Amino acid sequence: MDQPSSPNSTTSGLSTIEAARRLATFGPNQIAAEPPPSPWRLLWAQFNSPVIGLLAGAAVVSGTLGEWIDALAIGAIVILNG
Repeated sequence: MDQPSSPNSTTSGLSTIEAARRLATFGPNQIAAEPPPSPWRLLWAQFNSPVIGLLAGAAVVSGTLGEWIDALAIGAIVILNG
């Protein structure tokens, strides 16, 4: 059987005293929760894609060439994707 990784532990676990000492020294064994991203960061992430940039460019080119229906359709796709 493997040896315990800590000199203060046994195969049955830490003693109550050692567990309390580690809790006081290191705190609870929890991963710190990250705050959720802001709505603006989520919106930026939605539009920060090469495909969305390509579609937005295609909408501008279509509008410049007078293809308004195509430009509006592509623009709608870009907005609905976000």
